[in-house]
Amino acid sequence: MKIHGKYMTRKDIEVLKANMAEELGISMATNAQDILLALSIAILADVFGFGEVRINRFTNAYNDLCESMGVGTDSIDTIKANIEDVYGDVFRKQTTD
Repeated sequence: MKIHGKYMTRKDIEVLKANMAEELGISMATNAQDILLALSIAILADVFGFGEVRINRFTNAYNDLCESMGVGTDSIDTIKANIEDVYGDVFRKQTTD
């Protein structure tokens, strides 16, 4: 395969594929975070009457928590377990009988 005037070795191609997969994963995660943030803000504003100050406070806390997950300080499993301990089965898990 020829890219930018030079032929790539199999190793070069594998490195390129790995880099592309990593970038795609990061992009998808960022898009998912943006979608969840937008949905959350819409609900907080429309249903619960949050104004600019509380929305900004929430957004800052949301971004901080997302960042802590990115650096390994928190995990989604730990966060969900803590939420369930305090608020019960808010995730509506399906049980098999």
